[in-house]
Amino acid sequence: GSALWSIDFLFNLAAVNVTMVNFHGGGEGAYTAIGYKNDSTTVPDVRPLYYGMLAFSESTRKHSRIANITITSTTNPLIKTWAVKDADGNWRVTIIHKDYLASGSATISIDARKVSSSKSATLILLENKDASIYATYGLTWAGQTFDGTTNGHPKGNRSHQTVTTETPGLFTAIIQPSTAAVLEF
Repeated sequence: GSALWSIDFLFNLAAVNVTMVNFHGGGEGAYTAIGYKNDSTTVPDVRPLYYGMLAFSESTRKHSRIANITITSTTNPLIKTWAVKDADGNWRVTIIHKDYLASGSATISIDARKVSSSKSATLILLENKDASIYATYGLTWAGQTFDGTTNGHPKGNRSHQTVTTETPGLFTAIIQPSTAAVLEF
């Protein structure tokens, strides 16, 4: 859905040096980042587009620049990856599993041996608990959701997975369909 395409869209724009993007929306439109469930409420309703914008923002923090990194293999051709390096030398690879018709997860291998000697990385997930690209609710970023919140703050504990490897800089991640992930090392 819009959470996934917005991440890829924003990276495509960044790749050609676009520095600002304005998503138009509001009300009850399908691609509204923040709307309202009905006309009688003043409680904002966070939608999938917002999650995509949040994931992109966190992926590109600290003056990140798009960089090249080797993706050695993936089990699904509809996996899209974007690598960035920030001003502190940290690398983040955003992985977008766009195949919403896939019956299972995809494995992706990232060869960062030329730029990293790390044996561990952090994996943050943008997940859709409903597993539907049409879902408006049920999304989480880093284990947190805005579903049911009334104050604009996400609920739940922020979480991540740790990915370890025997070969420094060679990482493997398993990503579910209709999911995005950010691998940081």
